[in-house]
Amino acid sequence: MKGENVEISGMAFFKGAKMVGVTKPIEIAGYLVIKGISPAGYRGIIHIGDDSQVVTIHATNRESEIKVDIKNGMPHFTITATTEINIEEKNSDTIPVDNSKILEEIARENERSITELLIGLIQKTQKKESDIFGFGELVRAKEPSYWKSHVKSAEQWGEIYKSVTFDYRVTSKVRRIGMKVE
Repeated sequence: MKGENVEISGMAFFKGAKMVGVTKPIEIAGYLVIKGISPAGYRGIIHIGDDSQVVTIHATNRESEIKVDIKNGMPHFTITATTEINIEEKNSDTIPVDNSKILEEIARENERSITELLIGLIQKTQKKESDIFGFGELVRAKEPSYWKSHVKSAEQWGEIYKSVTFDYRVTSKVRRIGMKVE
């Protein structure tokens, strides 16, 4: 792009040495949320009210924690993620961004959007048996007896990964309202 900015069109993912898929650019943000990688660096649009009111947000920080349990004989993961966002712009003077209820609505809509993004990205990688997040390594580290008796290899993990389940606990915090908004 211009200056030192770079636009990434997607992220390739693999099964072994073979490329089996590519993410959309926004799905890279989902990957970064799951991994808890900061600085955040993505921008998004949040629709509030009747969807005609729009604010532009910028994610500034991410934190995540992933826990694994064995439920009904299969790994089950709980992803707890927190994102911090700034509001950069709004499309209307009718959006009172100094109102705590509006800020809560923006945060809730961002949480819903991120959860939907995470579900879609994980399902995409599960279909291709490509654990780009390292969930299998978490099973091997935290549930070694399960790994030794049920998984045994990275290849076998790919097959099991297709069927593992997830819970998502996403929270979003509005930290700052940008200069362009006021």
